[in-house]
Amino acid sequence: MQKNMQRQASTARFLQVLAWLLVAVHELLRSLIVTLRNRFVGRSGSPSVIRSHTLPSGAVVPAEVRRALSAARDTSVLTMSLSDANCVADWVQQMLTQGVEVEAAVCTSVPICFTKAGSNYEAENWMKRLRSHGVVLGTAAYRSVIESYSRNAQISQAEAVLSTMIEVGHVPDIATFNSLISTCAKQGDMHRAVALMNKLELLGVPANVITFGTIIHACAKAGDLRAAEAWFHKMANSPKLEANVINYTAVIVACAKVGDLHKAEMWMNRMTTAGVQPDLISYNNILDVCAKSGDVKSAEHWMNKMVTAGVGPDIISHNTLINTCAKAGLVNRAEWWLNEMLTKGFQPNAISYSAVANACAKGNDVGRAEFWLQRMLDDGIKGNVINYNAVIDACAKAREVDKAEGWLKKMLAHGISADVVSYTAVIDACARVGFHERASAWLEKMTASGIKANVVSYSSVIHACARAGEVAKAGRCLSEMLAAGIAANTVAYNSLIHASAKANDLAGAEKWLQQMVSSGVTPDVITYNTFVSAIAKRGDVSKAQDWFQRMISAGLQPNRVTYQSLMQAYSRAGSPREVERCISGMMAKRMQPDERSLTALMLAYAHAPKGHRDCSQAAASFKQLVARGAPVDFQVVDALGRAIGRGTAASLVSELGLSLSHKGKSKTDSFSQ
Repeated sequence: MQKNMQRQASTARFLQVLAWLLVAVHELLRSLIVTLRNRFVGRSGSPSVIRSHTLPSGAVVPAEVRRALSAARDTSVLTMSLSDANCVADWVQQMLTQGVEVEAAVCTSVPICFTKAGSNYEAENWMKRLRSHGVVLGTAAYRSVIESYSRNAQISQAEAVLSTMIEVGHVPDIATFNSLISTCAKQGDMHRAVALMNKLELLGVPANVITFGTIIHACAKAGDLRAAEAWFHKMANSPKLEANVINYTAVIVACAKVGDLHKAEMWMNRMTTAGVQPDLISYNNILDVCAKSGDVKSAEHWMNKMVTAGVGPDIISHNTLINTCAKAGLVNRAEWWLNEMLTKGFQPNAISYSAVANACAKGNDVGRAEFWLQRMLDDGIKGNVINYNAVIDACAKAREVDKAEGWLKKMLAHGISADVVSYTAVIDACARVGFHERASAWLEKMTASGIKANVVSYSSVIHACARAGEVAKAGRCLSEMLAAGIAANTVAYNSLIHASAKANDLAGAEKWLQQMVSSGVTPDVITYNTFVSAIAKRGDVSKAQDWFQRMISAGLQPNRVTYQSLMQAYSRAGSPREVERCISGMMAKRMQPDERSLTALMLAYAHAPKGHRDCSQAAASFKQLVARGAPVDFQVVDALGRAIGRGTAASLVSELGLSLSHKGKSKTDSFSQ
C-alpha cells in the first residue's frame, strides 16, 4: 500500500514537471516564430533578405524619440503632439528600411503615440504599414486604437480594429470589450452591445462586474426593464461575481424609466437583503419613480428611510419630493418640504422654487405663486422663462390682466427673453376679459420682437375681438394668421361664426363656415350649436331642425346645449310634443332633463294655440318629469302657472310636496337632489 502511494506521488511530480516543460517549450517556440517573422518578412509581406538585427555602428536612438516613447508607455500621459508621434513613426520606419530589427514593444508604441495625438486614422494606417513589415504588434496597440475610437463614439471603426485584432491571433481583454460596450450603451445601440456580449462569451473572455453593470445601464437607458433584470440575473449566476450598488441601482433606473414603483421597491429591498447598502443615487432614483407614479406617500417613506439609513439627502432628493407633491396638487406639502430644505441648510435653486410656484399656479392660487417667484428672485436666483410663464399663466387664468402684464414686463427687465408661451398667456388674459385692443397690442409686440405667433396667439385675439362684437377686426386677424402661414383652428372659426350669429348675421356666419370647411377644418359640436341656437332665437324652427340633422349627419352627437336650443325654438312656436321629443332624445343619451328643459316644455304648452292647449297633459308631463328627478325652481313654477293656471299650479306643487330652497331648486319627500 505504501509503495503504491509513493509510486503515485512520483508520477504526479513527473507530470507536473512535464507540464512546466511543455509550457516553456511553447513560449520558446512562439518567441522564435515571432523573431523569424520579423527577420524574414519584408515590406510586401513576402520573404526577403535577412535583415540585420543590430543597430549600425554609431547609431543611437534620438532623444526626442526616447522622450516620445516614454510618454507613449506612460499611462498617466493622455496626450502628445502629432509631431512627436510622427517623430517616432519616421524613426521606426527608417530603422526597418535599413534592415534593423526593432523590438515589437517599440513598434507597438507607434499607434499608441498617434491615438494620444488624437489621430486615429494615422494610428490605424501605421498599424497596417508595420504589419506589412512583418511586425507582430502587441495587444496594447490594438486596445489603444479601439479605446480611442470608442471615446470618439466611432463604434464601427472600433469594431473593425477589434476584428483585425482577433484575426491576427490576439484575444482582446475585458477592458477592451468594456470600452466598446460602454460606447454602445451611451449611443443607445442595444443591438451592438448585446452582440459584443455574445462575442466575448464565444472568445472565452470572462465578463466582470463592470461589463454587466454597463449592459444593465444600457438596458435601463433604453427603458428595457425586462432585459436589465435578465442581465442582472446572468451576472448573479456567474461564479466569483457579486453585484454591487451600481448594478442594483441600474435596475432601479430601468424601473424609473417605465414608472414601475412596485419593481423599484422590490429591487431596493433585495439590495439591502443581499447586504449591499443603497447609496444616494439609489435613493434618488427610487424617489424619481415615486415622482413619476405621483405617489407622495411612498416618496416621503423613502425619504425618511434614507435619513434613517444615514444617507444624507441632497438638493436633488428634496427637489424630487417637492416636485412629487406639486404634481399631486399638494401645495402645502410642497411648501413644507421646501421649508424643510431651508431648515437643513440647503439653498433652494430655480427647480425648487419653480416646482412650488407651478403647483400654486396650477391651483389658481395667484398670490402664493407670486410669493414663491418673488422669494426666488429675492434670494438672488435669476430664474428662467419657465418660472415666469407659470405665474403669468396663473394670472391669465385668474383674469388678472394687470398682474400678467406686470410679470411679463419684469421678466423682460431682468434680461430674460420671453417666448411665444409668455406672450400668448398675456394675450389670453386680455382675451378672457374682452380687452381686445390690449390683446392685439401684445400680439404686435410679440411679432415685432421676432417671436412668431402661433395658432393659440391669433385665436385668442380673434376670440377677444369677436366677443367685443368687432367681427371685421377679428376677420382681419384671421387673414393675417393665414398670410403668416398658420392654419386656423376650430376655435378661431367658431369665434367668428359665433360673433356673426350674435350680430344676427347668419349669412356671414355661413360664409365663415364655408371657409372653415374649404380650409380643411372640421366643424365641431360648438359650430353646429351656434347655428342651431342663433336660428332658434329667430323662431325659425324648420331651419333649426335642419341644422340639427346636418349635425347628426356629420357624425357628431348633440349635447345638452343642442337640445336646449332646439327646445327653445319649439317652445316659442308652441309645440310641446316636439319639446317632449327632444327631452326623450336627451334621456336616451343619458342626459337628465334640468329645470331649463322643464321650463321650455311648460312654456311650449303655454304658447300653444288657444284651441290646442291641453292643461291636463301639461300637468301630467310635469308630474312625470318631476318623478324622474327633474329639478324645479321658481322659473319652472312660473311657467307651469302660465300653462295650467296659477291656482292649479299652486295646488299641484303642494300635492307633489315640492318646496323651493333658498337656491330656487325644489326639495321633495320622495327624492333628494
